Amino acid sequence: MKEYIKKKIIITGGRGFIGSKLVDFFSNIDCSLVIIDRSKKSVWKPKGSKANIEYKKIDLLNIKDLNKTTIFNKASYIFHLAGSEINYDRDIYEDYRLNTLSLLNLLLTCKNLNVRPKIINASAAMIYGLTKDLPVNENNVNNPPSFWALHKLYSEEYLRYFSKNYGFSTISLRLSNVYGPINRLDYFNKMILNKIIFLAYTNNIIYYF
Repeated sequence: MKEYIKKKIIITGGRGFIGSKLVDFFSNIDCSLVIIDRSKKSVWKPKGSKANIEYKKIDLLNIKDLNKTTIFNKASYIFHLAGSEINYDRDIYEDYRLNTLSLLNLLLTCKNLNVRPKIINASAAMIYGLTKDLPVNENNVNNPPSFWALHKLYSEEYLRYFSKNYGFSTISLRLSNVYGPINRLDYFNKMILNKIIFLAYTNNIIYYF
């Protein structure tokens, strides 16, 4: 944790399931913590009190607003968790905006400001698609089975391009089904494994396909 002390850390999607847990973690460290989220302000507050926390309601899809902000100056780390969960009924272009364009705008803003924070991107294991080769690792072939997964792969490629051509330090974490405790029922119920555990705990029927 020493590498985060006295550093400026930005978390996009900081009120989401993963984001809120990460904010809780960093709130216990002596750092400058910026939470970027475009959702309505909630009563949720991080548990710790050591960090200097700043909340910013910024729409990463609005490049004009991003060009006006200086919030990314002197940032050491950006945890990019903003995006939207898979929804097969969502318009393809809207899905691209939410899960790819938001990251591209973030990268362009940092490039224009000449700042090079380390960027940790939340990607998805679904990029691999259905594979018989288990366990899945980085050597598996990418075979995204949906536009949502394809857009996650696009985001990784943007990161790769900016890393190669503009000196960004980036990494993508291909997350699978995340789960765990959280004191916010609105997010708890969005996690499929959380739902299954809850059904088992309450002796309900679990359907699987």
